[in-house]
Amino acid sequence: MYRAVTRGFVTPLHAHYVHQGLRWGFDLGFSPSKLPGRHFFKNYESAIEAKAAVSKDIHRRLINQKSYSLFPFDPHTFRAQLSSFLPSWCVFPLGAVPKSSEPGAFRPISDHSRTGFNDASCDDHLRHSLRSASDIARSLRDSFYMAVHDVDAAFPLLPLSPLLWPFFLFVWSPLPESVDLEEGEPEEWLHWHVCGDFGARGLPGTFKIFFSDVIVGMARSEGALTLEMPIHVDDMAIVGHHKSLVDSEASSLEEFLEILGTPVKHSKKKPGAQIQFVIGFWWNSITRARSLEESKVQEYIASFSKLARSKSLSLKELQQAAGRLQRAVLTLPPGASCLLSNLFALMRGCLLYTSPSPRD
Repeated sequence: MYRAVTRGFVTPLHAHYVHQGLRWGFDLGFSPSKLPGRHFFKNYESAIEAKAAVSKDIHRRLINQKSYSLFPFDPHTFRAQLSSFLPSWCVFPLGAVPKSSEPGAFRPISDHSRTGFNDASCDDHLRHSLRSASDIARSLRDSFYMAVHDVDAAFPLLPLSPLLWPFFLFVWSPLPESVDLEEGEPEEWLHWHVCGDFGARGLPGTFKIFFSDVIVGMARSEGALTLEMPIHVDDMAIVGHHKSLVDSEASSLEEFLEILGTPVKHSKKKPGAQIQFVIGFWWNSITRARSLEESKVQEYIASFSKLARSKSLSLKELQQAAGRLQRAVLTLPPGASCLLSNLFALMRGCLLYTSPSPRD
């Protein structure tokens, strides 16, 4: 890493930040003094309904020492047990969302907004904008090829500072759904994450510095990457004018990342092609067009039709509509973003407030 710094591929500030984070854990811009108290929240129905998928993911984290089990969960005694060695703590609610890339699969999510953790995480140097769509449009020139890689279990690669562990507590079974509990064995345990999860505000910015600014800089410094490569969080789009060159570069980068302990997900690897799917769009370097999946087009049309007939909308519904329309606009000619103006005007001054008070 520091050789990449001397060669000018990594800034000293980013190198020092990653060095300290890997040694002592990343703090995600959070200060424990901003979230005093002891809060407990029940898991959401979405996690309970997708119990098999959530159990499999959590069991994998426990096996890989990304999370640890503390003690069996007893709703009557756990507060006293935690408070005996932690002055402040939060048990966040688990949820689950479908994975767009794997039909029928679910990703566990941690609702740190509900506990107030995200509001207490504010660090300006972790703020950044995602410009991957415009970066790919600029890089994918006429008849170019694009290969796609995805970092495997991206956020769990990052160790959390021990100061954060009391605020990353959750309740779940320590065993996968396929394993039957023995007689007398508690069904649920209290666990805590010691590495990143999906739902903490500071993690995307931290991962951007760790991967995009440092790991990719190291790859360029060592010659493992020479082509343009737009990055969207943990998705990499390697772009070049020859398929053999793109595939060779993708293999070289994959080997380098494996050495550094940031392996790619083999099931999501895509070799170089002129028509490629990445970040939710089909990219065609021959026709120079960008389009949505047909199933998404039909889903969006139905959603917009329902929106047009509605007499009133909640802020959450407006935000969802704005997100879908923004993605649809990206497939239209320049200037189409004006279609968003009225929708954003409707949301002006509206607040979506969730009480941080605990609920047993």
